[in-house]
Order: sequence, then C-alpha cells, then structure tokens
Amino acid sequence: MRAHRFITGARIEPFGDQVSESQIGDSTLGLVVTDALTRAGFEAVMGKASRIEPQCLALPDTLFVNSRIIEEFTRSCPKTKGIFRLALRKGPLTKWLCPLADLDSDDDSVMFHCYMVRTQPPRFPSWEKLRDFLSESSQAVVLDPGSSVEHVPVAVPARNCSTPEILLPRTEIVAADISHWAHLVWINQLMPRLMLKEHGDKKKVDTSIIGEKCDIHPTALVQNSILGDGVKIGPFASVIDSVLGDGVELNENCRLKRCCVGHGCRTLPDSYFIGCTFYPGSTLANFMLRESIVGRQSFITSGLVFSTSQLDEAVCVQINGQRVNTGRWMLGSAVGHGCTLGTLGQRGFIAAGKEIPNGYMIVMNPADGLQRPPKNPRPVQAHMNVGGTAIPVAAANNGSIS
Repeated sequence: MRAHRFITGARIEPFGDQVSESQIGDSTLGLVVTDALTRAGFEAVMGKASRIEPQCLALPDTLFVNSRIIEEFTRSCPKTKGIFRLALRKGPLTKWLCPLADLDSDDDSVMFHCYMVRTQPPRFPSWEKLRDFLSESSQAVVLDPGSSVEHVPVAVPARNCSTPEILLPRTEIVAADISHWAHLVWINQLMPRLMLKEHGDKKKVDTSIIGEKCDIHPTALVQNSILGDGVKIGPFASVIDSVLGDGVELNENCRLKRCCVGHGCRTLPDSYFIGCTFYPGSTLANFMLRESIVGRQSFITSGLVFSTSQLDEAVCVQINGQRVNTGRWMLGSAVGHGCTLGTLGQRGFIAAGKEIPNGYMIVMNPADGLQRPPKNPRPVQAHMNVGGTAIPVAAANNGSIS
C-alpha cells in the first residue's frame, strides 16, 4: 500500500527551509517520516496533489508521524469503503506538541491531516483542495497516546506560573504538525526515547545505542542516548536522553540533556545545553542554553545569554507579524543558519521566544577588547583594560589615567 506525502511548500522561519528539511533527531523530517512509513509497511511516495488510488495513506510533508502511530491507525481504521482521519485524544502529548498549530479539534480530540483513503477521490489541482475534500468527507479515528509523563522540575522566575515543572509526555504514539520552530524544539525532546524504541540495529551499550568508531572518555557519562559514528566525547562530559549525529565532538565538562545534535557539530568546554536542537556543522558554547534551536554552520559563544521566560506571562512568539502567546512558561529562541553570535559590550542578551535571522552576527565591541598591551611591565604587575589600553591597576585606582 502506498503512502502519499504531498509537497505543501511551507517553510520554517527563520531558517527558510522547506518543512521536510527541518532537523528531526540527527536527520530531517522528510527522511524520518519516510523511514517510519516504510517500517509500518507502506511504500512512501512524494509529489504534488493529483489523482490518488484507493487503498492508500495521504498526508502532507509538514506532518511528523512515527511508525507505531501509523501501525495503530492502520489497524484501527474500518475495513469498509470510506475516508478515515487520524485523531489523538487530548492529553499530555497534544498539550506538549499542539500549541501554535492550526489543527481541527473538538472537546475530546485533536485531528491531523493524515487520511486512510479506501475510496477513489476526485482529482484536485493542489494539496489544499485535496485536503479540504478529505477533511470534509472523513470519519475520525481517535487513538489514545496515554497520560504517562515525566515530571521535570525547572526554575521559572514568572509570578503567574503555578507549576514550575515540565510535563514531558512519554508515549510511543506520536503525531505532530510542524509549522513553527518551536514545534521542532518540542518534538526533538521526545525523539531520543522514540528512536531508542525503533532503532536497535547498532551496537547497544546499556540503555544507549553507540555507533562505530566512537571515542568516549572513561570519565564521560552516556545514558538513554543514541550516538552516530565517529562521535568524540571528552573528559567528564555527559550525554543524557540525547541524539548525536555522526562526527559530533563534545569537549570536556560539556553536558547535554534532551538534545538533538546534527552531524559535525562541536561544543566548547564547560557548556551546558538542555532541550535544544542543533542543525549540522555548528560550533556551540553556552551555559544553560535551554529550549532553543540553532541553524547550520552557526557559532555561539558563552558571552550571549538566552532568556527562556517572561516575568508576567507565558512566552510569546511572532507568527505572520503578530505576537502570539504559546501558553508555555519556558521557551528559548531560534538562531538561523550561518550566524555568529558573540558578545555585544560586556554581554549579549536574547529575550525569550525571539528569532535570529540567517547570517546574523553579534560580536564584541572592539573598544571592549585589549588593543594596546603594556610596554615593559614590571614583574607581577596587574593591569586592567581601559578603552582598549592596558593600564596598571595601581594607576587606575589613583586616578592618574589621562
């Protein structure tokens, strides 16, 4: 049976990529969903809307599904003629993944544009027209992803937040409409557990899957994670509930938790990342960067501070020029492809929920850097930087700087 994935042309800002090219785990949405459909027994085909045959699955390229939900949906659909639509009962999973998404819902469930077609629909000139027809002609098949959650305590300095914790859904039945960078941040925090369940074809070590030719220091910790080939992890580093692509390098004392890291990324020493997604090829240094996403070939230093909360309300993001409340008390920012983010003045600060465009650069103010080193300093003489010039501390304290 075929599964038709239709090209919508939708793109994810600030990256400008088609949704299928978005980072999911250590791969892309398109490849991950194609693999899931194949594992569920479908022949995945990609194209624009046209006539589709009866006895097929139809879904857009913006939809994430894993193999388990496709198997459950296929088994649950009636065998009679008709059109049947995937729906999930409301609960922790829909609360986690569905904010900001334009989805149909009722009191009990959320409906996705994933259809089992057991009849011959007419030909339509676009996916949008076909989608509308399928939506109006379908019967919802509601699956229950369950209510199991992991309670993750966090410190949220917001006055109105009564529950300072994350309720991370733990289920193997997952679907998500991907239309905003925040959706990538949220779905990727579920990917390590999902991938551990579905991919056991590499060498498995304890609760993790380790690729070929990995170099893991004896003092490092790897737990509930998937490592690609050629990964290097330095002394006293830790990787927990994370996915690392091929050739990722973690320097000493670097910590990752609930992160997905694209191939070829490297982190600088003493960095700490929680709930982040990194596209391939970036170099990253930061302390306690949370709930954020960074594009390809970007460079971030620890001099830039990313906020993840607002004092008086849940974090807001921009959608089509409008400020939209996410309903979430913790969300970082999105950094586009090819950015260089250092320091501006003493430190740089990025407010919660912001988007940094592709190619953006923030660097240290040259005046804050040492331009003129001291000439013939006395042994063990302390100096300080004043306007780019190294001045003896004693002279500065005596007010003798001209």
